[in-house]
Amino acid sequence: MFTESSLNFNIPQRLNRTEETQPKFLKPVKFDRDIVLKKGMEYLCSIWTNPDGSLNFGLKSMDELKAQKNSIKGSNPKTIGEVIKEIWK
Repeated sequence: MFTESSLNFNIPQRLNRTEETQPKFLKPVKFDRDIVLKKGMEYLCSIWTNPDGSLNFGLKSMDELKAQKNSIKGSNPKTIGEVIKEIWK
């Protein structure tokens, strides 16, 4: 079993709605493996609109967000020369 720390996908706007009670955004989603969300873990849910009117849905664990924030804080800025050397390794 695989435990996800984040989940993201796009949901297109449904343009052929015939009734107001139908969803504005609709997409079947099929996962290639089981997705497990941990009980008691706090997740940040985000939904934003794309220029084409579709929505992006995101779900990310707060632990992962905190770890990313801490790794960015702890990293020292690099010179352009250091970045180029890393790219060409």
